[in-house]
Amino acid sequence: MELISDQRQITKPEPSPFFRWLVLVLISLAMFGNYYVYDSIAPIADMLKQDLGFNDENIGQMYSIYSIAAIFILIIGGILLINMVQKFLFCYLELFVQSLL
Repeated sequence: MELISDQRQITKPEPSPFFRWLVLVLISLAMFGNYYVYDSIAPIADMLKQDLGFNDENIGQMYSIYSIAAIFILIIGGILLINMVQKFLFCYLELFVQSLL
């Protein structure tokens, strides 16, 4: 007795060029924003030193605070993403099992 397997090729529809360009622009803007915010202290470092009496240690602390805040936001975002993906997969699995019955 031979088992005949039905192998169907499942193809996903290709996203439109507009959608691909939109995703590219949004990701580029997000990366630009990140670099702009992180590098925004360097151009005003001399003014901070002269006008407010900051030293190199204070400017380094400003960079550190920004980096530490980003780490916490990324951890919180990761936890939320994991919870959302688990709920989505659970719902998808439940629908799949129900479709088999």
